Amino acid sequence: MGRHSVHQPDLSEDLLPPPSLGERIISAIVRAPIALAFILPAIYAAWDFPAASTELTIGLILYLVLLVIKPPLWLMIVPGAIAALQLGFWSGRVYFSEFDLLLMITFGAVFWRRGMTLLGGGWVLGVMATVLLIYNGLVTWNGLFPYFAGGLGMWNDELSTLNSLREAKGFFEALLFLPLILAERRAGTNISRWFCGGMILGLIAVSASIVWERLVFTGLINFSHSYRVSGSFFGLLTGGAAIDAYLMMATPFIGAMILYRVRFWTLAPTFFLACLAGYSLYVTYSRANYPAVLAAFLVFVIGAWMVSPWRISIRPRHILAVLVVCVLGGVTSYHLYVGSNIERRFAQTTQDLKTRFDHWGSALRIMDNVPDSEWIGVGRGMFPLKYYGASIVAGKPLAAPALKRTGAENFISFTPGSDQGGIFLHQRLDLSAGDKYRLKLKLRAPHGNGERILVEFCERHVLKFRTECLWRGFNIPKGNKGWVEHNTTLSFRYLGKDGFGPFTRPVDISVMNRGIRERVDIGLVELHHKSGIQILQNSDFRNGLDHWFISHANHLRWHSKNVFLYFYFEGGAIGLVIFVLTLMVMTYRLTGRIYRNDPLAVLLASALAGVLFVGLFDSLFDDPRITFLFTLMIWLSLLSYPHPYPAKEGGRA
Repeated sequence: MGRHSVHQPDLSEDLLPPPSLGERIISAIVRAPIALAFILPAIYAAWDFPAASTELTIGLILYLVLLVIKPPLWLMIVPGAIAALQLGFWSGRVYFSEFDLLLMITFGAVFWRRGMTLLGGGWVLGVMATVLLIYNGLVTWNGLFPYFAGGLGMWNDELSTLNSLREAKGFFEALLFLPLILAERRAGTNISRWFCGGMILGLIAVSASIVWERLVFTGLINFSHSYRVSGSFFGLLTGGAAIDAYLMMATPFIGAMILYRVRFWTLAPTFFLACLAGYSLYVTYSRANYPAVLAAFLVFVIGAWMVSPWRISIRPRHILAVLVVCVLGGVTSYHLYVGSNIERRFAQTTQDLKTRFDHWGSALRIMDNVPDSEWIGVGRGMFPLKYYGASIVAGKPLAAPALKRTGAENFISFTPGSDQGGIFLHQRLDLSAGDKYRLKLKLRAPHGNGERILVEFCERHVLKFRTECLWRGFNIPKGNKGWVEHNTTLSFRYLGKDGFGPFTRPVDISVMNRGIRERVDIGLVELHHKSGIQILQNSDFRNGLDHWFISHANHLRWHSKNVFLYFYFEGGAIGLVIFVLTLMVMTYRLTGRIYRNDPLAVLLASALAGVLFVGLFDSLFDDPRITFLFTLMIWLSLLSYPHPYPAKEGGRA
């Protein structure tokens, strides 16, 4: 049968029949203990969570009820929650976050309702999932051992070998959900449309956070200010491309509103979402995003033409005309609306590329000092630790804060470093009580040489909005090795006053390592309102770094800044070959499905093209949420065609 005659999925493929009612009831009873083993710890952890514990617990319980009623909802909620559920700015949690709790609830509820199966996805998916499981297990083990805890504690420090688990959890969580995807498929769920809905919800969530950030800091149409948005992505405290990667993976799914049964009423929201996504991508001011958008758009246009019922009447010259119009429109928009900031960014491209090349060369030189690393790599999540070690060998050690416990004392130790005061210990403030406060610190210089430490208060989300901040310096007298208490009064004046409507700019306190000679211990940080209210949480670090988070001015020390170098560094030639092989198999599979009129394949291929272009100049998979989403896309790309849908839903696959 010719290609152009394929309009409906061929359901003749050997697929598992749905279970009977009796089988479902018995299976649910058997599955209940395993489901509760995920659900109950998640509810307990939510109740004990450092930030918004009540709201988080109630939200997860309601979500659990919804999944029991309608299990396919997870395919929509989980992709959207990657961007929407971000409490790290208040909790300070790095390794185990609220998103992990959501995934535990999701797995428990869906497993109880649907069960799980390893059959029905096709042999290609099975083989690739097995290969990726073995590879990720080995590379994670290679990074985890020999074990090193790091200075900030077991679950806080990215300079720990446990960072291998933090980075790897995105893959293993997605692997855990593969049997659930196959179970949904067996149940006849329209996986494509649920997942597309989730990606659109996520795009709306991250775009809304970007619009909020622009409104309160720069204004929507101020394109000359150098401020760069971070949206809802807490992981950007150490730099990286999480927001760019998510936007590039989510934006093509706007096309689902065109490819699946076009209706007149969908045209206006489709256009609005496209403008919103374009605006969001633009104000990241990440130069790789712009050609990435073009690459994703080209793949989408070609793929949409191939699956379109009107493709016979559409010729390549029509596609070329559309592209010319888009390019001309882009050039016109550039001259009309683009401000001086992006012009400055592009003017620095040559210099920044040299910095990238030097950084890539440094990563390769680090590998030269690790035996057999050219074949098996250095290990998952090991780039920050190895980069830090290389700085010590080079005689220019980077700063590394440490959380220490001695008896009843808990304190943070700051040391100097060659990154010149680029370490910040943050907590976000609630200044609703007024603008008159008293700052209290307990400091110690254990070497007795006299020290000075700087505390700043800035309007900041992830990056500073402006250089004007409120600073206070504190001196520790020479010869004094014990704890010294410092007090000073503060008036925040303009900080946290401006914004947009009911929204004001967030303000945080930052204890910095700038000016330290040898070492300063920080045992207490309190901020009292004149009424006596203490507004800082965990001010004595009794609960570790809960509510606190650490950022670094030098983002290169945390990322290899190229996705192919990332796999080579962590897994050597074997890791790089497996990643390239995965991309090739995905491309082959998606091409075949586009040929057979699968709209989801068009969207996945477009997202893949865009995100890989971003990955040419930045890291993608050192953020576990991005790894999780990308791995889900691998499973959806490699699923055997067709996707069986219930007869009542109809439509094309």
